[in-house]
Amino acid sequence: GLLRAAKEQPEVDGEEVNLIGQFGVGFYSGFLVADKITVITKGLGDDDGKTHKWESDASGYTIEEVSGDEEISGASGTRLILRLREDAEEYLDPFKVKTLVSRYSEFVSFPISIWSEKTTYEQVDDEEANTDLADGEEPKKKTVPVTTQDWELQNTQKPLWMRTPSEVTKEQYEEFYKGTFKAYDTPVTLSHFSLEGQVEFKALLFIPGELPYELNANMFEGSAGSLRLYVKRVFINDKFTELCPRWLMFLKGVIDSEDLPLNVGREILQKSSVLRVVSRRVVKKSLDMFEDLKEKGGEDWMTFQKNFGKYLKVGVIEDSENREDIGDYIMFPSNNAGNGSMTTLDQYVDRMKEGQTHIYFVSGDGRSQCEMLPALDKVRENGYEVIFCTETLDELSLLELKTYDGKEIVDLRSDEVPGIDDKDDTKEQKEAKQKEFAKVLQYLKTTIGEEIISRAEVSLSLKDSPAVLAQGQFGMSPQMQKYMKSRSVALGEENNPLQVHPQPLQQFAPLPVFRVSSLGVRG
Repeated sequence: GLLRAAKEQPEVDGEEVNLIGQFGVGFYSGFLVADKITVITKGLGDDDGKTHKWESDASGYTIEEVSGDEEISGASGTRLILRLREDAEEYLDPFKVKTLVSRYSEFVSFPISIWSEKTTYEQVDDEEANTDLADGEEPKKKTVPVTTQDWELQNTQKPLWMRTPSEVTKEQYEEFYKGTFKAYDTPVTLSHFSLEGQVEFKALLFIPGELPYELNANMFEGSAGSLRLYVKRVFINDKFTELCPRWLMFLKGVIDSEDLPLNVGREILQKSSVLRVVSRRVVKKSLDMFEDLKEKGGEDWMTFQKNFGKYLKVGVIEDSENREDIGDYIMFPSNNAGNGSMTTLDQYVDRMKEGQTHIYFVSGDGRSQCEMLPALDKVRENGYEVIFCTETLDELSLLELKTYDGKEIVDLRSDEVPGIDDKDDTKEQKEAKQKEFAKVLQYLKTTIGEEIISRAEVSLSLKDSPAVLAQGQFGMSPQMQKYMKSRSVALGEENNPLQVHPQPLQQFAPLPVFRVSSLGVRG
């Protein structure tokens, strides 16, 4: 192959021969560290059994037949010699070479050995200490280092993903996971699969049993190296974010493609149809793993939610194509779930009361604040379950999801809550009360100030709370406002409607002083 390619290179008088791209990226990369490359080779099918030498300094090349010390012994073989540049002498260090082989060629099918120096320690007689040794006395020993040189096999790991899943045991999967990713935890589940057809690849995905250390400080830390891309068992990179959406970056695994070139780069990958197929399949198999964990329930499912539940909510927010599917696996605390317990949306729907048509939620800084919100008065009589959004991602994910199982997801702090405030009989009673207390409501608006409330109105859904500062139709909850401000997003001053229980309005003399708080309005 090498000699044939060189001989077929057209000769152009007076011009340098262009060698780039003639022998593949692996060979070309040698010139990045070497001033001169020598290839001494003897072909297996060479009837003459001659050894030839190809040599180049990147500006041209020579080919000659060699013999003697340079000749290849045996039926065939190749010797590659790189004369390194001064700035590349680090590659003379055996440890550096071992590190590179371990990282990039760990799973190559043919053996790779490095001529290494090995030191062992042996016990030998101590001649000096035994000079005056008495008869029958045990000779004294000393430990001496013994240095030997030999070929040391480097790629001892086997590409487990190349085997049929039925042939691999649970212990082998765990050993591979811990050895490959230098992990100490045990994965909660895995997916071992392959795709054949126009695009061919094999993959082995793991959901870690613990949150990877790199993701503790930053949930989207780029150095986490979640998925490793291989091409024909040769490691390419673990920084290709295009292999899967970022909400799945907690996954660990390998993807081995038969279709991508070995010199694949980010630009090639972005243009490749293989990328889109791989990414879609990774998402699908991940959802299958989530479903399997959910069906089994128990400790593994709750461990997964504790460690990676927030990533699923990011998926709902960012992945419009798979938003509804991901929505099956996100969990929240609620007023029906015990303290510390969580509920999925399908569990919520299964518990919905007769006549309930919407999914309700409120947001607050923690469960205790959510339980104190006056807005809960609106559903207390009906016994409706309310989801507690205690983190910003909770509320953002529900706002993006909008509906689940055909039921609209509604913020209970809205000024008009669907399924509660929009019933015909309720509207008629509210209109009557509005007229009855029109002057009092106008007084409240004027006294509190239009910079704080947009209007004052009667609320028939309040039971125990005298008033509540509701959320306008296109307004944001206090938690969302805090989040947006923390992100340095410019916000206009927002004033919300004040909803008041009709009973205190009947006893409005003398006029009370109202204090506005984040939990509502207190008299």
